[in-house]
Amino acid sequence: MKISELKNKKIAIVGYGVEGVAVADFLRSQKIPFAILDKKLGLDLPKDATYIQTGSDYLQALSDFQVIIRAPGVQPFLPEIVAFEQSGGIVETQMRLFFDNYPNRKKIIGVTGTKGKGTTSTLIKNIIEDAGLPVRLAGNIGVGVLNLLSPEIVSEDPWVVLELSSFQLQDLKVSPHIAVVLMVTSEHLDYHRSIEEYVNAKAPIVGAQDADDIVIYNTDYPSSVKIAESSKAKKIPFSTVSAAAIGDDGALALSEDNAIYFLENGDRESLGQISELQLRGYHNTQNVCAAALVGQALGISKDIVWKTCSSFTGLEHRLKFVTENKGVKFYDDSFATIPESTITSANSFAEPVILFAGGNDKGANYEELGKELANLAQKKSLKAIITLGLVGNRIAAGLKSSGYSGTVIKIDKPSKEAYDLGFEELKNIAKAGDIVLLAPGSASLDMFKNYKERGDYFSNLANSF
Repeated sequence: MKISELKNKKIAIVGYGVEGVAVADFLRSQKIPFAILDKKLGLDLPKDATYIQTGSDYLQALSDFQVIIRAPGVQPFLPEIVAFEQSGGIVETQMRLFFDNYPNRKKIIGVTGTKGKGTTSTLIKNIIEDAGLPVRLAGNIGVGVLNLLSPEIVSEDPWVVLELSSFQLQDLKVSPHIAVVLMVTSEHLDYHRSIEEYVNAKAPIVGAQDADDIVIYNTDYPSSVKIAESSKAKKIPFSTVSAAAIGDDGALALSEDNAIYFLENGDRESLGQISELQLRGYHNTQNVCAAALVGQALGISKDIVWKTCSSFTGLEHRLKFVTENKGVKFYDDSFATIPESTITSANSFAEPVILFAGGNDKGANYEELGKELANLAQKKSLKAIITLGLVGNRIAAGLKSSGYSGTVIKIDKPSKEAYDLGFEELKNIAKAGDIVLLAPGSASLDMFKNYKERGDYFSNLANSF
């Protein structure tokens, strides 16, 4: 929907979180009136809203509006929203408004995946920036996408790199020129009704692409391949597992060669050595492959691409090195909020690992996480596992049933004090050469406001250990 079409419409912003505030700011700048509807009580709401409804019945007056702008966290399949649309109401989102109004779709790069979106998006932005080209980072990180519609930015005609979640993609009708599909496993099953729905929600990143577009995708994950294969665009795969999955063109990272390669017409060209990367873990090597292929697609020199990739130290709370104290190294991967990310994170180290895992239930199988950690311990040195929060006992049960022989410390307290107690236990088990890793595999809401607060709390304890 064009911004000009919003004028003279009765508009409600549904969900007044970070994105809702951004939409309100934008509408206000365009002198377009708006109402606010939100389930939460006690919000700090603007006085210039034409109508405000909060609480459990916040959607009761939807029929009074012609257009609603839905926040990503508000499910599109709520009965009230479905009925509103069926009766002729228009449902928009901030991301859809951006795509419908940004004048140069051929300069838009979209990045999605279960994990790695923020790291890859930032790395792509850095590569473009280091090549001396104008670029903006937006979506879940960077600036709000509607800010990119300002005349100053539009006239600059920058590359736009968008980090896109399933929430933002699920009803998108326009796709980016370059779509990047990272690992897609399972996530947000407290929001999506099934894994299949979650995967399908990401598919619009390629759904409207044509033959002149590009999709760069991870062949190591069947769901990622499924999304990419639905695109009409040129397909560029990458893998950290097998050259056979790539074909003649793409990127390949082989741990046995300690190397990342570009493949072109079947020929391999070394990009650099994996050991030169500041980012730990094969999942981050996958992120580097994806970002490097975007750089190649834009015609940026291999030397600039590799210099940027090899010097990048990562984002906060994404397997980030915190400190080393008496030979013990601490890593914060609080953003690892699903079991698959915990396994990936723990698998990133050859050194003995003491793992902090657990938190609030996100609908995953945490007994299975315990079993997978026990299986990983047969190949890696998982010295001890400290289980926390509401799902900690379920992780511990999975460890026990699989015969895990390392130390398991169960801390049941559903509060920040659990981490203090965990660090007290560390004094008895941590030795020089060990890695202490926070990779919870679950949400933080039983103890903290969000994963950032959890990571900061862990990091503060590490710095004073």
